[in-house]
Amino acid sequence: MTQLTFQLSDEIVQQVRARAASEGMAVEEFLADLVKRDVARDPDEELRRMATLSDEDVLALADLQLSPEEDQRLTELLERNGEGQLEASEQQELEHLVRLSTEGMLKKSLGWAEAVRRKLREPPL
Repeated sequence: MTQLTFQLSDEIVQQVRARAASEGMAVEEFLADLVKRDVARDPDEELRRMATLSDEDVLALADLQLSPEEDQRLTELLERNGEGQLEASEQQELEHLVRLSTEGMLKKSLGWAEAVRRKLREPPL
């Protein structure tokens, strides 16, 4: 196993410590797990999984969105972040919502690709 050393801002380190503690993990374990989940993700596996879904599930993924409440809160937090007015707890909430949004966009794009492949939808212009 290889050991890496890198620098993070004090603010990020505080957030990492809080998230690791909330999941009952050591900071090193939490960061290693985070990197493994992100780097080890196999896009071909997701495409194979899409092929096993029903047409209804594929269309549901293609239409995936944050709830109106989540979308509104994300907008509010992004605005406050741009003004430098976020508290630590709000920063964590923002990161969570950004992660949800990003993962949702990925799932939505995979759903759209599969829907187009199955001719359930026309490709967007």
